[in-house]
Amino acid sequence: MFNVSRNILIMFSFEKLFEKEWYFRKYLKILSILSQEQIAENALLEHRVKKQYEEVFHKKLHLRSPKSLNEKLIWLSLYWRHPLKTMCADKVKVRDYVRQKGLSEILTPILGIYESSDDIHVEELPSCFVLKCNHGCAYNIVVKDKEKTDFTLVKQQLDDWLAETYKGNVSEIHYKDISPHLILCEEYLCRNGQDELVDYKIHCLNGQPEYIQVCHDRDERGVAHRASYSLDWKPLHYFTEPECVMEKPKSLEHMVEYAKVLSQDFPYVRVDFYEVDEKPVLSELTFTPFGNMIYWVKEDVMEMLGAKLILPSPYKV
Repeated sequence: MFNVSRNILIMFSFEKLFEKEWYFRKYLKILSILSQEQIAENALLEHRVKKQYEEVFHKKLHLRSPKSLNEKLIWLSLYWRHPLKTMCADKVKVRDYVRQKGLSEILTPILGIYESSDDIHVEELPSCFVLKCNHGCAYNIVVKDKEKTDFTLVKQQLDDWLAETYKGNVSEIHYKDISPHLILCEEYLCRNGQDELVDYKIHCLNGQPEYIQVCHDRDERGVAHRASYSLDWKPLHYFTEPECVMEKPKSLEHMVEYAKVLSQDFPYVRVDFYEVDEKPVLSELTFTPFGNMIYWVKEDVMEMLGAKLILPSPYKV
């Protein structure tokens, strides 16, 4: 019989694990929990993510003794495959999770959930709305004026997305188990009559909010300006790029409170909000920010955040 564990040891030089007893125990723990198929799958994923990491950061990825936040997030993607991550990445099912936490008031109102684009009756919808597929990232179509929108193209795009499995970044593997693939229609949100909303992304470690990443002034490609703030809205200057001074949101305390509630079940999650009419509205829960290839945060900050993040035992689905 093909010995997966033995071949992985050879392929990835895991013999280095035995240099320290702690690594040896950690490796045996992983092998005892993961199935042979998962070990083989993770070996392939490790190979791919290591290559990608080296291309982005020009240094080796250390998964046996992860230290930086990126390294630990990649470890979580490979070895903490908890079904709650898939549930909360699903743009439909996450609504049930939020309701279970007693926070239904922060959900964006929905206009419909559809199995196919043929189920969408445009004439019954308001003049502006947002269409999303539930099983990946960037599966969004913003309709600002339905009278000026070609819905033949819109429906074709939605059906193309429904038919595919989201493949995104190498370590965004929790999306592949989302089922069924659905279309979600949400109300169009705006702030004080302006189209653009500011994103307030609260990074949470070990079930506790840690800091806030603000994204604003997105360009046509969706690239945003960023700023970093403490939970009491003091500039942190965590990013390598210049950071603008941003106005404190009126609902900041509520955002932090809600982020704490929603992050309790996860070693790491980023809880994203908008502010509409001075109230927080949940955007999404994110487990793999920028595919775990965060390049705009200063290296010493990534090391500091990584040191704070406590890795759990591996989890097998």
